[in-house]
Amino acid sequence: MPSGREIVETCACNKVRMAARSVTGSAGPAAQDSGVGEACLAVDVDGDVSVARVRFPGDRARVRSFAAATLLDLLAGVASPGRFTLVKSINVRNDHPSVAQGTCKIIKTDGTTPAPLNIGPLAAGEGMGIDENGMPWRVDTNGGLYLAGVPQQFPSLLVCPMFATASLTGTKTLTSGTAFAVYLGKATKSISSAQLRYNVTTAMATITWGELAIAKGSINIGGNPTLTVVGYADISAVANSTGRKSTTVNVSSGQSINAGDDLWAIIGNSATTAAVVRAPSMADDIQVGVQASVASRPSTIVGTPTAFTIEGATTLAPWIAALI
Repeated sequence: MPSGREIVETCACNKVRMAARSVTGSAGPAAQDSGVGEACLAVDVDGDVSVARVRFPGDRARVRSFAAATLLDLLAGVASPGRFTLVKSINVRNDHPSVAQGTCKIIKTDGTTPAPLNIGPLAAGEGMGIDENGMPWRVDTNGGLYLAGVPQQFPSLLVCPMFATASLTGTKTLTSGTAFAVYLGKATKSISSAQLRYNVTTAMATITWGELAIAKGSINIGGNPTLTVVGYADISAVANSTGRKSTTVNVSSGQSINAGDDLWAIIGNSATTAAVVRAPSMADDIQVGVQASVASRPSTIVGTPTAFTIEGATTLAPWIAALI
């Protein structure tokens, strides 16, 4: 695909008028040489060429509309020095997957004296900008704001917010052929794995399968949630003995857990002697929907949104915590 500069210079050479403009890029839905939404804009007024590379949100029609409006602003700015356009905010993001950028600057100028508005390095995935009130900001790779130059810190340990226990006698029998899900909370960052902690009080035996998994999906208050398993681990050689266990579950290829996703832990088995695990003392009496089950093996439904059945009001859930 030719660059915006190449197109506009060709236009300028082949047009009688002394102003030419061009736009190229990928409006979507399929990516071409550049990412979807990326546009390369260029204008040439009497040989004065200005180019800009921007990325617009939205579908194909919105990207094309934004590109056309921005191109006209760029043309007017070159053709009419001193003209200005009112914007609500400016933002810059380093979209490179691994390479950090050097010092990035957002400046304003009266044509003679530049005044910096925001200055700083950008690691891969980080962003910076100026809001409509002139306040500078920076975000980390997960979209978390930096405060006084330091990224916001989020808790790494997740456990069902309804869990409470006054004793250590509660248990959950993992009925053979069934997988049990418990809600952990919202993921505080994008993750590629999670370390799950649980306590086996009765070991599984004569095992067909035993699995631990992580899933994502919204709570359906009073109803059945639809969950998508995004990773699993075989625990048939772990839960065949009693005690507290820690198992790392990796996110499967093609799946993802991003900041803000509702995160669930799932445990299940198919065995002649079903495993029993520690449970909290609190059941979901008001049916918020923080625990559910499905008669499926987690590894067979990875990436497939699956309807789980909400557990009963007096049923205890597996006690599982996640370190992310």
